[in-house]
Amino acid sequence: MKIKTIIFFYMICIIYSLISSNFACCEIIEYSAIQGQPFSIPLYLRQTKLTGIDIQLAYDPKGIDATDVTLNQETLQSSNYQLMKNLNNDGKITLMIYSTNEPVDTKGLFATLHFTAIGEVDGVYEIKFLEFDCNGEPADGGLLLEDSISNQASIKILPDIKYFYYKDSDNDSYGDPNAYTETWFQPEGYVLNFNDCNDGNPSIHPEIFEICNGKDDNCNGLTDENVTNTYYLDADLDGFGDIDLSTIACEQPEGYVANHQDCNDNDFKENPQQVWYKDIDNDGYSDGSMITETCQRPNGYKTKTELYETTGDCDDSDSSRNPEINLYDVIYVLQLVSGMHTDKNDPCMIELYDQIDDSHVDIEDSLFLLKKFIE
Repeated sequence: MKIKTIIFFYMICIIYSLISSNFACCEIIEYSAIQGQPFSIPLYLRQTKLTGIDIQLAYDPKGIDATDVTLNQETLQSSNYQLMKNLNNDGKITLMIYSTNEPVDTKGLFATLHFTAIGEVDGVYEIKFLEFDCNGEPADGGLLLEDSISNQASIKILPDIKYFYYKDSDNDSYGDPNAYTETWFQPEGYVLNFNDCNDGNPSIHPEIFEICNGKDDNCNGLTDENVTNTYYLDADLDGFGDIDLSTIACEQPEGYVANHQDCNDNDFKENPQQVWYKDIDNDGYSDGSMITETCQRPNGYKTKTELYETTGDCDDSDSSRNPEINLYDVIYVLQLVSGMHTDKNDPCMIELYDQIDDSHVDIEDSLFLLKKFIE
């Protein structure tokens, strides 16, 4: 007979569990209370039109002290219901709630049990129903803890130590150092750390990798560290920057370059890649001598675009002597015709002699030179 009773009770619990996902009559709800501090447990009832409730609860007086029972005025109007209670501190609570007028809708939280945690730290103490009847029948309800309803609970005693919890508005698991509360239990939306530097942005906290955006993404007090570059002004647009005029940016600004190798940012011709050709006599012709490893213009040197030719000057100390046919060349040939000169190995004349008959120099050669000079 006893076994049948147990099975029947177990089946009733299963049926109640199926009726509501929150109903946990066969489970012991675990709850924490602070040593020396009061705590409360609501009583929940699913039935309506209450005419009378009879309740007997047992609790462990070694760890829990029952201090009071109050009615929920929103569910049980004081003008309609009366409460009779017996809290004799022997580990039992007896309650009788009955209607004095027309019953009203009573579904919900109808009363609250008040206790004080007096047990040892880490001690676990039980509270359970011995009897719970509503309108003369088994009640559909129980203790409401942790969003679950059960006919028994185990209370664990925690030390009376408060902690600072910090608001985590952006739900990134890091708290705002300027928004906190001191309490025993962690409130919803709060965390134990205060490491967030922007609690309104979940993409900003200490575990985020810094990106180049003008913000302190990882909350280390620095902005865009190790993700920016230094760029240098390139005023002459030769591809080389001025070391004295720089900016730090995420992306290369217009008019700036990543190097600072320019020696004169006001002259695009002066840069590290320029090739300089010697033209000491400033006649626009070079003898082919050049310098490639200097940025600034050496004295007596020009760029390729500043010359007629980069080679061919036979005498770079005399501007009148160069590959261009000039009056000097004509006069010299005429002197050869007249016999005033007999040296045909003048280095400035070698190329010119290639254009005339070098077996003898006559009047036709002179006229040829004059014609080319006039052209």
